[in-house]
Amino acid sequence: MDASFKAAAAFFKRAPDQLTHKAEVVRLYRHYLKAVVSWAVDRDLVNSEASRIRGLFEQNRNANNGE
Repeated sequence: MDASFKAAAAFFKRAPDQLTHKAEVVRLYRHYLKAVVSWAVDRDLVNSEASRIRGLFEQNRNANNGE
């Protein structure tokens, strides 16, 4: 391996950037919504479940984020 290949490989092998708390919450919320859409058979069920989880996220909006 030459030096340029090793440098490129090192760049892509680096540790992933740390997400902010907000970005982690958004990722979790989107993941949950995608999961609901994948298993729900009825649009009304998707909407009610999405509303329920949104309410839970809103209830915990100001919860301590572990910092």
